[in-house]
Amino acid sequence: MADKDYTMTKHETDARAAIGRHIVYWALTAVTILGLTALVMVRLVDEKQFGQVKDILAMLLPMIAAWVGTVLAFYFSKENYIAAAEYNKEVLSITQQRLQSISVESAMIPIGAADNKFVLKAPVAQVKLKADLLANTADKTGKNRIVVLDDAGVVKYISHRSMLDKFISERAFAGDAVADLTFAHVLGSPEYESWIISYGTLKPGATLSAAKELMDANPKCSDVVVTEDGTRSTRAVGWITNVIVSEKAKL
Repeated sequence: MADKDYTMTKHETDARAAIGRHIVYWALTAVTILGLTALVMVRLVDEKQFGQVKDILAMLLPMIAAWVGTVLAFYFSKENYIAAAEYNKEVLSITQQRLQSISVESAMIPIGAADNKFVLKAPVAQVKLKADLLANTADKTGKNRIVVLDDAGVVKYISHRSMLDKFISERAFAGDAVADLTFAHVLGSPEYESWIISYGTLKPGATLSAAKELMDANPKCSDVVVTEDGTRSTRAVGWITNVIVSEKAKL
Protein backbone atom coordinates (compact mmCIF):
# COMPACT_ATOMS: atom_id res chain seq x y z
CA MET A 1 0.00 0.00 0.00
CA ALA A 2 1.40 3.38 -1.01
CA ASP A 3 2.37 5.77 1.76
CA LYS A 4 0.03 8.69 2.26
CA ASP A 5 1.40 12.16 1.57
CA TYR A 6 0.75 14.23 4.66
CA THR A 7 2.66 17.27 3.43
CA MET A 8 0.56 20.43 3.23
CA THR A 9 0.48 22.54 0.08
CA LYS A 10 1.58 26.18 0.09
CA HIS A 11 -2.07 27.20 -0.22
CA GLU A 12 -2.98 25.22 2.92
CA THR A 13 -0.04 26.67 4.84
CA ASP A 14 -0.91 30.22 3.83
CA ALA A 15 -4.57 29.69 4.71
CA ARG A 16 -3.72 28.43 8.19
CA ALA A 17 -1.36 31.35 8.76
CA ALA A 18 -4.07 33.82 7.70
CA ILE A 19 -6.64 32.16 9.95
CA GLY A 20 -4.24 32.32 12.88
CA ARG A 21 -3.52 36.00 12.36
CA HIS A 22 -7.21 36.92 11.96
CA ILE A 23 -8.23 35.04 15.09
CA VAL A 24 -5.48 36.63 17.17
CA TYR A 25 -6.32 40.11 15.83
CA TRP A 26 -10.04 39.57 16.48
CA ALA A 27 -9.39 38.34 20.03
CA LEU A 28 -7.09 41.27 20.84
CA THR A 29 -9.62 43.71 19.42
CA ALA A 30 -12.49 42.18 21.37
CA VAL A 31 -10.54 42.21 24.64
CA THR A 32 -9.45 45.82 24.03
CA ILE A 33 -13.01 46.96 23.36
CA LEU A 34 -14.31 45.20 26.46
CA GLY A 35 -11.53 46.73 28.54
CA LEU A 36 -12.22 50.24 27.28
CA THR A 37 -15.93 49.72 27.85
CA ALA A 38 -15.25 48.76 31.44
CA LEU A 39 -13.11 51.87 31.95
CA VAL A 40 -15.85 54.08 30.56
CA MET A 41 -18.61 52.38 32.54
CA VAL A 42 -16.77 52.81 35.83
CA ARG A 43 -17.19 56.57 35.43
CA LEU A 44 -20.80 56.49 34.24
CA VAL A 45 -22.51 54.06 36.58
CA ASP A 46 -22.62 53.52 40.31
CA GLU A 47 -20.82 50.71 42.12
CA LYS A 48 -23.80 48.35 42.06
CA GLN A 49 -24.28 48.69 38.31
CA PHE A 50 -20.56 48.33 37.69
CA GLY A 51 -20.70 45.03 39.54
CA GLN A 52 -23.09 43.79 36.86
CA VAL A 53 -20.66 45.00 34.15
CA LYS A 54 -17.85 43.03 35.80
CA ASP A 55 -20.01 39.92 35.86
CA ILE A 56 -20.66 40.26 32.14
CA LEU A 57 -16.95 40.72 31.45
CA ALA A 58 -16.15 37.69 33.63
CA MET A 59 -18.43 35.60 31.41
CA LEU A 60 -17.33 36.99 28.04
CA LEU A 61 -13.54 36.86 28.47
CA PRO A 62 -13.32 33.09 29.26
CA MET A 63 -15.76 32.42 26.41
CA ILE A 64 -13.57 34.34 23.95
CA ALA A 65 -10.44 32.56 25.20
CA ALA A 66 -12.09 29.15 24.89
CA TRP A 67 -13.36 29.90 21.39
CA VAL A 68 -9.98 31.16 20.19
CA GLY A 69 -8.21 28.14 21.67
CA THR A 70 -10.69 25.69 20.12
CA VAL A 71 -10.46 27.23 16.65
CA LEU A 72 -6.67 27.39 16.70
CA ALA A 73 -6.45 23.80 17.90
CA PHE A 74 -8.82 22.68 15.13
CA TYR A 75 -6.83 24.33 12.37
CA PHE A 76 -3.33 23.68 13.66
CA SER A 77 -3.54 20.23 15.29
CA LYS A 78 -3.09 18.67 11.86
CA GLU A 79 0.35 20.26 11.62
CA ASN A 80 1.43 18.49 14.81
CA TYR A 81 0.00 15.23 13.50
CA ILE A 82 1.83 15.65 10.21
CA ALA A 83 5.12 16.34 11.97
CA ALA A 84 4.67 13.29 14.23
CA ALA A 85 3.66 11.08 11.31
CA GLU A 86 6.67 12.15 9.25
CA TYR A 87 9.02 11.59 12.19
CA ASN A 88 7.62 8.13 12.93
CA LYS A 89 7.82 7.23 9.25
CA GLU A 90 11.47 8.27 9.13
CA VAL A 91 12.34 6.36 12.31
CA LEU A 92 10.57 3.21 11.10
CA SER A 93 12.35 3.43 7.77
CA ILE A 94 15.76 3.76 9.43
CA THR A 95 14.96 0.90 11.83
CA GLN A 96 13.84 -1.32 8.96
CA GLN A 97 17.01 -0.58 7.00
CA ARG A 98 19.12 -1.33 10.06
CA LEU A 99 17.45 -4.70 10.65
CA GLN A 100 17.74 -5.58 6.97
CA SER A 101 21.49 -5.12 7.22
CA ILE A 102 21.90 -7.58 10.12
CA SER A 103 21.95 -11.31 9.41
CA VAL A 104 20.34 -13.75 11.79
CA GLU A 105 23.65 -15.60 12.14
CA SER A 106 25.37 -12.54 13.57
CA ALA A 107 22.62 -11.85 16.11
CA MET A 108 21.29 -15.26 17.14
CA ILE A 109 22.13 -17.27 20.20
CA PRO A 110 23.76 -20.50 18.95
CA ILE A 111 21.70 -23.44 20.16
CA GLY A 112 24.86 -25.07 21.48
CA ALA A 113 25.50 -22.02 23.65
CA ALA A 114 21.94 -21.70 24.96
CA ASP A 115 22.03 -22.77 28.60
CA ASN A 116 18.29 -22.61 29.22
CA LYS A 117 17.28 -25.54 27.04
CA PHE A 118 15.70 -28.89 27.82
CA VAL A 119 16.15 -32.02 25.72
CA LEU A 120 13.17 -34.37 25.61
CA LYS A 121 14.41 -37.86 26.30
CA ALA A 122 11.03 -39.19 27.36
CA PRO A 123 7.38 -38.62 26.34
CA VAL A 124 5.97 -35.29 27.53
CA ALA A 125 3.57 -37.17 29.79
CA GLN A 126 6.58 -38.37 31.78
CA VAL A 127 8.29 -34.97 32.06
CA LYS A 128 7.47 -33.44 35.44
CA LEU A 129 7.07 -29.68 35.35
CA LYS A 130 8.81 -28.98 38.64
CA ALA A 131 11.21 -31.90 39.12
CA ASP A 132 12.33 -32.25 35.50
CA LEU A 133 11.65 -29.25 33.25
CA LEU A 134 12.04 -26.32 35.64
CA ALA A 135 14.61 -27.95 37.90
CA ASN A 136 16.97 -28.50 34.96
CA THR A 137 16.48 -25.12 33.27
CA ALA A 138 15.02 -21.98 34.86
CA ASP A 139 15.75 -23.04 38.44
CA LYS A 140 19.44 -23.35 37.54
CA THR A 141 19.89 -20.40 35.20
CA GLY A 142 17.36 -17.93 36.57
CA LYS A 143 16.27 -17.20 33.01
CA ASN A 144 12.68 -16.95 31.87
CA ARG A 145 12.61 -18.58 28.44
CA ILE A 146 12.99 -22.31 28.00
CA VAL A 147 13.77 -23.99 24.66
CA VAL A 148 12.52 -27.57 24.48
CA LEU A 149 14.19 -29.80 21.85
CA ASP A 150 14.05 -33.44 20.91
CA ASP A 151 17.17 -35.61 20.96
CA ALA A 152 17.80 -34.79 17.27
CA GLY A 153 18.18 -31.09 18.03
CA VAL A 154 14.80 -30.06 16.61
CA VAL A 155 13.03 -27.36 18.61
CA LYS A 156 9.57 -28.53 19.61
CA TYR A 157 8.43 -25.84 22.04
CA ILE A 158 9.52 -22.53 23.54
CA SER A 159 7.97 -21.72 26.89
CA HIS A 160 8.40 -19.01 29.48
CA ARG A 161 9.00 -19.71 33.16
CA SER A 162 6.36 -17.13 34.07
CA MET A 163 3.79 -18.98 31.97
CA LEU A 164 4.58 -22.34 33.55
CA ASP A 165 4.43 -20.81 37.04
CA LYS A 166 1.01 -19.38 36.21
CA PHE A 167 -0.18 -22.79 35.03
CA ILE A 168 1.14 -24.50 38.15
CA SER A 169 -0.53 -21.92 40.39
CA GLU A 170 -3.87 -22.35 38.66
CA ARG A 171 -3.75 -26.14 38.94
CA ALA A 172 -2.59 -26.02 42.55
CA PHE A 173 -5.47 -23.68 43.39
CA ALA A 174 -7.83 -26.17 41.71
CA GLY A 175 -6.55 -28.88 44.06
CA ASP A 176 -4.08 -30.74 41.83
CA ALA A 177 -0.83 -32.06 43.29
CA VAL A 178 1.97 -29.87 41.91
CA ALA A 179 4.48 -32.72 41.97
CA ASP A 180 2.25 -34.75 39.62
CA LEU A 181 1.90 -32.07 36.96
CA THR A 182 3.67 -32.90 33.69
CA PHE A 183 4.50 -31.04 30.52
CA ALA A 184 1.65 -32.94 28.86
CA HIS A 185 -0.80 -31.20 31.17
CA VAL A 186 0.39 -27.83 29.87
CA LEU A 187 0.19 -28.94 26.25
CA GLY A 188 -3.29 -30.27 26.93
CA SER A 189 -4.50 -26.75 27.62
CA PRO A 190 -5.29 -24.97 24.31
CA GLU A 191 -4.66 -21.59 25.93
CA TYR A 192 -1.12 -22.46 27.02
CA GLU A 193 -0.25 -24.65 24.03
CA SER A 194 -1.04 -21.81 21.61
CA TRP A 195 1.70 -19.73 23.24
CA ILE A 196 4.25 -22.52 23.53
CA ILE A 197 4.07 -23.43 19.83
CA SER A 198 3.89 -19.85 18.51
CA TYR A 199 7.59 -19.45 17.69
CA GLY A 200 8.65 -18.69 14.11
CA THR A 201 11.40 -20.23 11.99
CA LEU A 202 13.90 -18.87 9.48
CA LYS A 203 16.74 -20.33 7.48
CA PRO A 204 20.36 -19.16 7.60
CA GLY A 205 20.96 -16.11 5.46
CA ALA A 206 17.77 -14.35 6.55
CA THR A 207 17.86 -10.96 8.22
CA LEU A 208 16.53 -9.62 11.50
CA SER A 209 13.95 -7.71 9.48
CA ALA A 210 12.38 -11.06 8.54
CA ALA A 211 12.43 -12.12 12.19
CA LYS A 212 10.66 -8.94 13.20
CA GLU A 213 8.02 -9.49 10.52
CA LEU A 214 7.27 -12.95 11.94
CA MET A 215 6.92 -11.53 15.45
CA ASP A 216 4.76 -8.62 14.30
CA ALA A 217 2.47 -10.99 12.38
CA ASN A 218 1.69 -13.07 15.47
CA PRO A 219 1.09 -11.34 18.84
CA LYS A 220 2.01 -14.57 20.63
CA CYS A 221 5.34 -14.94 18.84
CA SER A 222 8.34 -13.55 20.69
CA ASP A 223 10.95 -16.06 19.52
CA VAL A 224 12.33 -17.15 16.14
CA VAL A 225 14.40 -20.30 15.63
CA VAL A 226 16.98 -20.49 12.85
CA THR A 227 16.90 -24.02 11.43
CA GLU A 228 18.89 -25.78 8.74
CA ASP A 229 16.25 -25.20 6.06
CA GLY A 230 13.91 -22.70 7.70
CA THR A 231 11.26 -25.24 8.70
CA ARG A 232 10.30 -26.64 12.07
CA SER A 233 11.23 -30.18 11.12
CA THR A 234 14.99 -29.70 10.87
CA ARG A 235 17.74 -29.20 13.42
CA ALA A 236 17.98 -25.79 15.07
CA VAL A 237 21.19 -23.82 14.71
CA GLY A 238 20.25 -20.61 16.48
CA TRP A 239 17.63 -18.74 18.46
CA ILE A 240 16.48 -15.11 18.28
CA THR A 241 14.29 -13.40 20.87
CA ASN A 242 12.25 -10.23 20.58
CA VAL A 243 14.68 -8.65 23.05
CA ILE A 244 17.56 -9.24 20.63
CA VAL A 245 15.58 -7.68 17.77
CA SER A 246 14.72 -4.63 19.90
CA GLU A 247 18.34 -4.17 20.96
CA LYS A 248 19.66 -4.44 17.41
CA ALA A 249 17.01 -2.02 16.16
CA LYS A 250 18.13 0.78 18.45
CA LEU A 251 19.55 3.78 16.62
